Amino acid sequence: MAELLGFGTYHVDRPKKVQDELGEIAEEADVILVENPRIQEGDDDKLDLLIQNPMMLIAGAFLSFFWGLPGWVLTRTWRPVDAHAVDMVSEEQEITVEPVDMNIVDYACDVGLQKTVFSWVVFILSVSLLGYGVISISVSSVLLGVILGFAPASIFARRTLVERDRRMSENIREIIISHENIETGCLVSGNGHLDGISEELAETEITVSKIHKSKFLRRTL
Repeated sequence: MAELLGFGTYHVDRPKKVQDELGEIAEEADVILVENPRIQEGDDDKLDLLIQNPMMLIAGAFLSFFWGLPGWVLTRTWRPVDAHAVDMVSEEQEITVEPVDMNIVDYACDVGLQKTVFSWVVFILSVSLLGYGVISISVSSVLLGVILGFAPASIFARRTLVERDRRMSENIREIIISHENIETGCLVSGNGHLDGISEELAETEITVSKIHKSKFLRRTL
């Protein structure tokens, strides 16, 4: 029977710690499965997002900055620390990496007219506050603009958690079952996804044999 190992992260952590812990967990894995979209968005998808749900465009930009800046400080690469650790471990152990998440941009575009209007209002307010804050050197305006622009990402993350867990579980199953040379997969995702994915896979032919939720800054292996 195929099995899955779960490695949960906070996305920002000590790079060496994450790399060492992931290296130990992934020793038995034939593939590393990561929380990236299985189907990558193109320029047309981003244009659709700008037109239909612009507040999610600015929220995504803030989120990328939120994970990217500490990633650059710690690893000199503009991405979350766990993504850097995956690259290091996969290269060292010669393990294939496969994305399993859904296309969030496509999902965020699927809104009605009322939500589109509301999205544009939030987008304009956030950009206006940021612009005014920079021009007038007003820290409070910049901070309010950031909070207003970032808030949709938090709301969207909670609203789509169950759907993302379901989609990732489907993609994990498809990857493992469709490849004869894959018996064990190692999923690297945020801690919040592991329980839901384990529940989704409970009634399938894939056994979740180990779950490790990394502790922030502390080694637990």
